[in-house]
Amino acid sequence: MTADTAAATGTATGGASVQVFVNGVARGAAALASAEGVWAATGLAPALVAGDVVTARQIVNGVQSAPSARVIVIEGAVRTIAVSVTPFTATVPRGLTRQFTAIGVSSDGLPRDVTATATWSGSNVPVAYVSPSGLATGLNPGTVTVTARREGVSGAASLTVTGAGVVSLAVSPAAPLLFVNQAQQMAVTGDSGFPGSSVRIRRRRGPRDGGR
Repeated sequence: MTADTAAATGTATGGASVQVFVNGVARGAAALASAEGVWAATGLAPALVAGDVVTARQIVNGVQSAPSARVIVIEGAVRTIAVSVTPFTATVPRGLTRQFTAIGVSSDGLPRDVTATATWSGSNVPVAYVSPSGLATGLNPGTVTVTARREGVSGAASLTVTGAGVVSLAVSPAAPLLFVNQAQQMAVTGDSGFPGSSVRIRRRRGPRDGGR
């Protein structure tokens, strides 16, 4: 757990309710831990001051835990104490992209968009490439963890890449010229959006097609 001025953050059981204690007395509203267990209690009033001793207790299924390790507040510059990445889970077809956003909670208790200043990475490069701006491009089917890190703290999300989907259709020939009673075979090609990848789409045959 870390604490500074008007905020405290730490990790707990996912979905747990976390109460912050300052010098042994509950302060501020209980915080709710995210699915990945990260919690941030902001707007602690009165604000924390140097020398305050901060602990936290989590409540799971109505049972309160013992106090966490103590954190003693010291004076210092405003810094990032927690980072969360949204969306927490996402799915994208191969060849397409998904933008992730990083929100940092500062030691002054204020949330800030740190997408542009965070360092982004992906856990499985063959599955997806994550750009320095948090834009993930699906390369091959699989799952990858997308991480944003800033000032020594990080948050993560999960991205699943599926098989290529069809993002556009092209009909050929585009403008056929036909005489009366003349037939023309048409073709439809689907573009997956992935360079060099396309698929020929056939009409589904039914009973009325006579097996043709």
